[in-house]
Amino acid sequence: MPGRMKSERYWSAVAAKREDFFIPLIWEEFFILTTGELYLFFDFKKF
Repeated sequence: MPGRMKSERYWSAVAAKREDFFIPLIWEEFFILTTGELYLFFDFKKF
């Protein structure tokens, strides 16, 4: 699934730049949960 690969690359880049560009863990978890829900939504729409 290309979208998920792009998201994992994005979050690994965010983690690599954590010292320069800090994102609070709660905010980061919110975005990860939101993207996960979006993936589920689009997966269901395919069927």
